Amino acid sequence: MSTRSDPHRPSDVDPADYRLVCQFDDHHEDGYAYWLDREMELNEADKFIGHYQGNGYCDVCGTGSRIRYGFIFYHTPSAQTVVVGSECAALLGLSSKDQAEQRKVREAARITAKRDEWLAADADHRLAYDWAKMMVELGQAVPGYRPSDGWRAKFVTGVDRYGYSTEKFVASILRDRERTLERAALDAERKATRCPVIAGDGIEIAGEVLSVKLHESDFGDRIVMTVKDDRGFLVWGSRPAGISSVEVGDRVGLVANVEVSEKDETFGFFKRPRKAAYLDSELSGLSDDEVGEFKRCNGEREGKGLGAEFMHQPETGVVYLSAP
Repeated sequence: MSTRSDPHRPSDVDPADYRLVCQFDDHHEDGYAYWLDREMELNEADKFIGHYQGNGYCDVCGTGSRIRYGFIFYHTPSAQTVVVGSECAALLGLSSKDQAEQRKVREAARITAKRDEWLAADADHRLAYDWAKMMVELGQAVPGYRPSDGWRAKFVTGVDRYGYSTEKFVASILRDRERTLERAALDAERKATRCPVIAGDGIEIAGEVLSVKLHESDFGDRIVMTVKDDRGFLVWGSRPAGISSVEVGDRVGLVANVEVSEKDETFGFFKRPRKAAYLDSELSGLSDDEVGEFKRCNGEREGKGLGAEFMHQPETGVVYLSAP
């Protein structure tokens, strides 16, 4: 966000430099504009229409919603007209900059008292506000972070500016807190049980599949999977064609070239996977097509509540459903 340098920014406003020349209602059907200065109306009306139709925002505070009931002030030093809402009109209507500063102090104290009352009224309000503020402050320590881009920052800024927020926004922040803490606890648990990746060419991997997802990129779409090796590290890469029916929870084995992540020594990337196979006892020895059929039929059996079991005949490689 660029820094304002115009003379109408709130920090530099001197009410003595402004004169009210018009008040208006910008309703599209029955609006009006009441000019207090006939000469100003003749000279500035066209300029006002062109300026205001361009954005409709307040020229002083920059409020990001179109003003319906507004005021036009003439700024003597710059010979400019500015369009403002009711709050800024009250500021420009004061007699001096000292009065404006006093008004700002009183308004800030009022908002602070309103915020403190809102925070004390419900423990969830305080919890949500403290959480969002802490996360914003942590984020500001990250290079390139822009707090104005974050919805947590939007929550904190709203409470600080208006003295309250909606219950829906509070609930959303609390859900964010719960999910974030759960992920942090899970990550901590996983890191405590993980060991550095064994990197190199032709590394044998055997472990549980933690995720299978579609990965989209500029080079095309592919199915990828994350495997937790029995030795405690995680590897990620393209799903081998030989185990295309793999699902989360399956145990698989494969040989691949493995590289360690630059950000986490317990996480790696595998390439050129080969010799992929299922390691689960009920799937071991089956072809990929047979595994797919096994899972499809097993899902139908469970869905229909049948009491039969699936069997694999080693001699023929046939998967069949035994009688219930």
